[in-house]
Amino acid sequence: MEENITRFNDVLQSRQLIPNNIKDDFQKNRLLKSKNNYFNAVEEKPFQFDGFFDAKGYFINLEKTITLWIELSKRFKLSYDILSLKVPSDCSLMLYKYHAALLGENENEDSVQSEDFYKQIERNKPLVNYLAHKGFDNDEIRIVINLLSFNEYNSLNIRHIDFKAVEFFRLCYLFYIFDFYEEDKSLSFETENEFLYLSLSSATKDLGKWKNQFKKYYSNKNEVDSKHYPFTTLSTTVDKVVNKLKIRREKLKATPTP
Repeated sequence: MEENITRFNDVLQSRQLIPNNIKDDFQKNRLLKSKNNYFNAVEEKPFQFDGFFDAKGYFINLEKTITLWIELSKRFKLSYDILSLKVPSDCSLMLYKYHAALLGENENEDSVQSEDFYKQIERNKPLVNYLAHKGFDNDEIRIVINLLSFNEYNSLNIRHIDFKAVEFFRLCYLFYIFDFYEEDKSLSFETENEFLYLSLSSATKDLGKWKNQFKKYYSNKNEVDSKHYPFTTLSTTVDKVVNKLKIRREKLKATPTP
């Protein structure tokens, strides 16, 4: 897929190959061609990788992709031909989405969820401004707000990662969320219920289960030898943030120095 995109961009950017006055026609032609390629590929084999394109490149939505794979495996009774990967034909949908994104023809967002997400941004304007002050751009702030909403807005083409308790704690630390609440709301995080502030959505049942553990993590964030030290495998979380969310390491908060 990356080779296909690079080849297309090389042609698009070459004045000798594609004169400026017909570049728009060239892009529209490639959009139509990629749509036909997708139709041909999906007729032969329904499985496709799914995801979206944004300013940081492509994002493969593993949940959508695996859900489709499971549905097809049931429908076609585990046919090897259906389930085996056939790159690049399995990337036909993503290549079509790439050309559509270039022409501003991204798939429509869920208007109800989009409006709800806008309200979430407005409700948390102090946090948004705080993140901007820390150097995060608008797309990265959307990622953090969705994260703190427990991935409630994934369908709006926002980069995301799944997480369990300790990883959510690490993410809140890396994105300065504890700092924000300490400064803005004067929280000390000495009581379990203060950790419920970390959720911007109704996902408090998860935090309700995690708050006791979070208190232990927070109390031991500088204690490397403690069994409750939360940063033992921090590198795995950082790798996800850098490689999946495409947020540079230098933007994240440094690990506490023992």
